[in-house]
Amino acid sequence: MDAASFAAFQAWSTPAYAASNIKSGRWTEAEAPAKAQAQVAQLLPQGRETPNHHFFDVIDTAGAAVGVLWFALNPGLAGAQAWVYEIMIQPQYRGQGLGRATMQAFEAEARNLGATSLGLNVFGYNEPALALYRSLGFLPTAIQMAKQLA
Repeated sequence: MDAASFAAFQAWSTPAYAASNIKSGRWTEAEAPAKAQAQVAQLLPQGRETPNHHFFDVIDTAGAAVGVLWFALNPGLAGAQAWVYEIMIQPQYRGQGLGRATMQAFEAEARNLGATSLGLNVFGYNEPALALYRSLGFLPTAIQMAKQLA
Protein backbone atom coordinates (compact mmCIF):
# COMPACT_ATOMS: atom_id res chain seq x y z
CA MET A 1 0.00 0.00 0.00
CA ASP A 2 1.49 3.33 -1.00
CA ALA A 3 1.24 6.57 0.97
CA ALA A 4 -1.82 7.85 -0.91
CA SER A 5 -3.71 4.59 -0.42
CA PHE A 6 -2.73 4.60 3.26
CA ALA A 7 -4.07 8.15 3.69
CA ALA A 8 -7.36 7.13 2.05
CA PHE A 9 -7.46 4.01 4.23
CA GLN A 10 -7.02 6.07 7.40
CA ALA A 11 -9.74 8.51 6.32
CA TRP A 12 -12.43 5.83 6.33
CA SER A 13 -11.11 3.07 8.61
CA THR A 14 -11.06 4.95 11.92
CA PRO A 15 -14.62 6.30 11.49
CA ALA A 16 -15.74 2.82 10.37
CA TYR A 17 -14.18 1.30 13.48
CA ALA A 18 -16.00 3.86 15.63
CA ALA A 19 -19.28 3.06 13.84
CA SER A 20 -18.83 -0.69 14.39
CA ASN A 21 -18.30 -0.13 18.09
CA ILE A 22 -21.45 2.01 18.23
CA LYS A 23 -23.45 -0.60 16.30
CA SER A 24 -22.22 -3.37 18.59
CA GLY A 25 -23.25 -1.36 21.66
CA ARG A 26 -19.71 -1.09 23.07
CA TRP A 27 -19.38 2.69 22.72
CA THR A 28 -21.72 5.65 22.62
CA GLU A 29 -21.87 7.97 19.63
CA ALA A 30 -20.35 10.72 21.75
CA GLU A 31 -17.29 8.78 22.83
CA ALA A 32 -16.67 6.60 19.76
CA PRO A 33 -14.66 8.99 17.55
CA ALA A 34 -12.16 9.86 20.29
CA LYS A 35 -11.80 6.25 21.43
CA ALA A 36 -11.22 5.03 17.89
CA GLN A 37 -8.64 7.77 17.23
CA ALA A 38 -6.83 6.96 20.47
CA GLN A 39 -6.66 3.24 19.73
CA VAL A 40 -5.37 3.78 16.21
CA ALA A 41 -2.77 6.29 17.43
CA GLN A 42 -1.58 3.78 20.04
CA LEU A 43 -1.37 0.96 17.48
CA LEU A 44 0.29 3.03 14.77
CA PRO A 45 2.57 5.62 16.40
CA GLN A 46 4.62 5.79 13.18
CA GLY A 47 1.68 5.45 10.82
CA ARG A 48 2.34 3.21 7.84
CA GLU A 49 5.96 2.84 8.96
CA THR A 50 5.10 1.34 12.37
CA PRO A 51 7.28 -1.78 12.75
CA ASN A 52 5.63 -5.18 12.24
CA HIS A 53 2.47 -3.66 10.73
CA HIS A 54 1.66 -4.58 7.14
CA PHE A 55 -0.79 -2.81 4.81
CA PHE A 56 -2.02 -4.13 1.47
CA ASP A 57 -4.45 -3.04 -1.18
CA VAL A 58 -6.70 -5.87 -2.33
CA ILE A 59 -6.58 -5.99 -6.12
CA ASP A 60 -9.07 -7.88 -8.27
CA THR A 61 -8.22 -9.79 -11.47
CA ALA A 62 -8.85 -6.66 -13.55
CA GLY A 63 -6.25 -4.74 -11.52
CA ALA A 64 -8.70 -2.55 -9.60
CA ALA A 65 -8.21 -1.81 -5.90
CA VAL A 66 -11.29 -3.30 -4.24
CA GLY A 67 -10.33 -3.45 -0.57
CA VAL A 68 -7.62 -3.40 2.07
CA LEU A 69 -5.84 -5.64 4.54
CA TRP A 70 -3.95 -4.49 7.65
CA PHE A 71 -2.25 -6.95 9.94
CA ALA A 72 0.57 -6.97 12.48
CA LEU A 73 3.03 -9.63 13.51
CA ASN A 74 3.00 -9.82 17.31
CA PRO A 75 5.58 -11.89 19.24
CA GLY A 76 4.31 -14.22 21.93
CA LEU A 77 5.42 -17.01 24.21
CA ALA A 78 3.99 -19.65 21.88
CA GLY A 79 5.38 -17.96 18.73
CA ALA A 80 4.48 -14.97 16.61
CA GLN A 81 0.82 -14.31 15.90
CA ALA A 82 -0.33 -12.43 12.84
CA TRP A 83 -3.30 -10.32 13.91
CA VAL A 84 -5.78 -8.89 11.39
CA TYR A 85 -6.75 -5.36 12.36
CA GLU A 86 -8.70 -4.63 9.19
CA ILE A 87 -9.94 -6.53 6.20
CA MET A 88 -12.44 -4.76 4.02
CA ILE A 89 -13.77 -5.52 0.58
CA GLN A 90 -15.83 -2.71 -0.95
CA PRO A 91 -19.54 -3.58 -0.81
CA GLN A 92 -20.02 -3.86 -4.58
CA TYR A 93 -17.25 -6.51 -4.76
CA ARG A 94 -18.43 -8.70 -1.89
CA GLY A 95 -19.71 -12.20 -2.51
CA GLN A 96 -17.18 -12.84 -5.28
CA GLY A 97 -14.60 -14.74 -3.21
CA LEU A 98 -12.27 -11.76 -2.75
CA GLY A 99 -12.49 -11.84 1.05
CA ARG A 100 -11.63 -15.55 1.06
CA ALA A 101 -8.76 -15.03 -1.38
CA THR A 102 -7.47 -12.13 0.73
CA MET A 103 -7.56 -14.21 3.90
CA GLN A 104 -5.77 -17.07 2.16
CA ALA A 105 -3.09 -14.69 0.88
CA PHE A 106 -2.82 -13.25 4.40
CA GLU A 107 -2.27 -16.73 5.82
CA ALA A 108 0.49 -17.44 3.29
CA GLU A 109 2.19 -14.10 3.99
CA ALA A 110 1.92 -14.63 7.76
CA ARG A 111 3.60 -18.03 7.39
CA ASN A 112 6.38 -16.44 5.32
CA LEU A 113 6.92 -13.88 8.09
CA GLY A 114 7.23 -16.65 10.70
CA ALA A 115 3.79 -16.53 12.30
CA THR A 116 2.69 -19.65 14.11
CA SER A 117 -0.93 -18.54 14.56
CA LEU A 118 -3.49 -16.11 13.19
CA GLY A 119 -5.95 -13.97 15.11
CA LEU A 120 -8.63 -11.40 14.52
CA ASN A 121 -11.65 -9.75 16.08
CA VAL A 122 -15.06 -9.79 14.45
CA PHE A 123 -18.11 -7.93 15.69
CA GLY A 124 -20.97 -10.23 16.61
CA TYR A 125 -23.42 -8.61 14.20
CA ASN A 126 -21.17 -9.32 11.18
CA GLU A 127 -22.60 -12.70 10.20
CA PRO A 128 -21.01 -12.87 6.72
CA ALA A 129 -17.53 -12.34 8.20
CA LEU A 130 -18.20 -14.85 10.98
CA ALA A 131 -19.20 -17.45 8.41
CA LEU A 132 -16.11 -16.75 6.28
CA TYR A 133 -13.71 -17.00 9.21
CA ARG A 134 -15.31 -20.21 10.47
CA SER A 135 -15.05 -21.74 7.00
CA LEU A 136 -11.33 -20.87 7.00
CA GLY A 137 -10.77 -22.70 10.30
CA PHE A 138 -10.89 -19.83 12.79
CA LEU A 139 -12.38 -20.74 16.17
CA PRO A 140 -13.59 -18.48 18.98
CA THR A 141 -11.09 -17.89 21.77
CA ALA A 142 -13.33 -15.62 23.86
CA ILE A 143 -16.88 -14.37 23.48
CA GLN A 144 -18.11 -11.08 24.88
CA MET A 145 -21.82 -10.89 25.48
CA ALA A 146 -24.16 -8.09 26.49
CA LYS A 147 -27.80 -7.62 27.31
CA GLN A 148 -29.53 -4.27 27.05
CA LEU A 149 -31.90 -3.44 29.89
CA ALA A 150 -35.02 -1.48 29.05
